[in-house]
Amino acid sequence: MNAIQFTCNDLVLNGYLHMPENQTKPPVVIGSHGLFSSGDSLKQIAIANACNENGIAYFRFDHRGCGKSQGKFEEVTTLENRKNDLLAAVETICSRQDIGKRFGLFGSSMGGACCLAASHVLKSQYEHFRAMVVLAAPLTSDTLKKASTQTSVDERITPEFFQHNLQFDLRHLLADLSHILIMHGDNDRVVLPENAHELYEVVQHPKKLVVFPNGDHVISNSEHQEQLLAETVQWFKTYLL
Repeated sequence: MNAIQFTCNDLVLNGYLHMPENQTKPPVVIGSHGLFSSGDSLKQIAIANACNENGIAYFRFDHRGCGKSQGKFEEVTTLENRKNDLLAAVETICSRQDIGKRFGLFGSSMGGACCLAASHVLKSQYEHFRAMVVLAAPLTSDTLKKASTQTSVDERITPEFFQHNLQFDLRHLLADLSHILIMHGDNDRVVLPENAHELYEVVQHPKKLVVFPNGDHVISNSEHQEQLLAETVQWFKTYLL
């Protein structure tokens, strides 16, 4: 596991590159974490290890204002900024001599929205961008705002934060996306599962929708966690190896 620093908009961001053993120039997956999470989340680490076991490298990093990366969360957190973080991470990792050309993205919750936003740019810049997996991804800021009135969320989610930092609508960017695995719990109270069904309807083949019965936002059920790992790794093996 290699510690890596890179910059975006004059902020220093931190991450870790997990490399599979005995593999020359492996393909790589770059992960984007949730709104209040970090690259050290158990989900990111589990996926990194599972990818490595199957010959795929994985880069997990802290978005600005999170974990060990620079920036004050309330001041630097927007979807546009997180998209730029992810694009900078892709450029940093894909320019390495020990990484192969093919790469994919994994995003959870807000990280899923970030991957969707970045994919629209990456498709035009990288011919070897081959696959994406999103979990519980919101398509608009409205779904997060509704959830904040019904569930217990971080105190940093205020009306002012929504107004100035979290206004987005990704629906106009989705029609030309493909090679995407979409996963969602059908009892998600933070990002409603309707987001997953709408996303699946508009993106192009190859695509797949996995719905976890009675699954929550964080996928706390151990059987769901095992299925998430298996589905994710199989998707990346299919399109990156």
